[in-house]
Amino acid sequence: MKKKVLVLLTAISMLATTGCAAVTTSETPAGESTVTAGEASAETQSSNSATTMSDTVAAANGADLENYVVPAKDTGKALSDIKIGLSFAYTDTDEFTVAQYNGALDEAEAQGVTLHITDAHSDEATQANDVIDLIQQGMDVIGIYPVNGEMIISSVEACNAAGIPVFLFSTPPATKEIESLIDGFSGGNAYHLGEQMAQTCAEVLGGSGKVIELAGLYGMTDSDLRCEATRDVFKNYPDIEIIDSQEYGWAKEEAITVVENLLIKYPEVDAIVCANDSGACGAIAALEAVGRLDDVKVFSCNMTDEGYEAIKAGKLYSSGIQDASEEGHEAVKMGIDIAMGNEYKFYGYTSTEVVTAENVNNFETPGY
Repeated sequence: MKKKVLVLLTAISMLATTGCAAVTTSETPAGESTVTAGEASAETQSSNSATTMSDTVAAANGADLENYVVPAKDTGKALSDIKIGLSFAYTDTDEFTVAQYNGALDEAEAQGVTLHITDAHSDEATQANDVIDLIQQGMDVIGIYPVNGEMIISSVEACNAAGIPVFLFSTPPATKEIESLIDGFSGGNAYHLGEQMAQTCAEVLGGSGKVIELAGLYGMTDSDLRCEATRDVFKNYPDIEIIDSQEYGWAKEEAITVVENLLIKYPEVDAIVCANDSGACGAIAALEAVGRLDDVKVFSCNMTDEGYEAIKAGKLYSSGIQDASEEGHEAVKMGIDIAMGNEYKFYGYTSTEVVTAENVNNFETPGY
């Protein structure tokens, strides 16, 4: 499995400057995009036929999409003929996305469908090119893990205009408008993860303290929802103050630098809440370097192997576990369900749980 991942990620890196590197489960590059971001935007504007909602949302007829089950319909598609395109925001920044990536590949191979994957390397313009390239390659369905939750609307509209069903995965729709244009969402409940983390933090602090917030990436819905949930929970605790919020690009090394600087600026800190374990482990490293880990408690989401070991070692107070590999598998499954017209939940949430030193032995290491 590791060999397959390295081969594919290398192929993506080699073609990154072109804006798209589509791969299949047979590890064969499917070509490079020649569409620029400007051309993608122009094409979207000229071809968008005033789409106000996806066929799926229109058929829901005002139903609560959080709990809506999309009914089955016959599309006439055979499983072996299905081509699914997945546009990842990134695939190699942290262990979680690599596990998502592997899960998607494994599910596609098991199901016998063709899977094309692109990597935007956290760049909005690259992702716009990627989606246009997937449209031009004639995907039956396209899934998007947005770099920027709000800016992805032009890519969603491009899929609508081309008559290709589109869903989001990993990061849910940032606005009601975007929600109305897609055919579903597959992934973890980012808001719930942030809510669980913040509630744990508030209880451990006894409802009072100074907190630093580490956001993964501003503008990325997954990160924004976790931050929003944290602030919503803390509204119930007026004596808890978020003294600063900084992004770290989902990268441990960047988190180390950010926290080093914040610890100089704020000599009094009681806790650090982090959007994922890369940030948490970076915060732990920075705190250890100045001998302050015993004084500042660290809380996180998206548990990784490193985070798991940090909890067992008493360095990380808690993290939220969700199965990254499962998210990759479920993204491909949703693509299949949409393409074949199977029944599926519009919001296909995966499960999340809080892990602390008290229950960590009940869980296996995440494997990423």
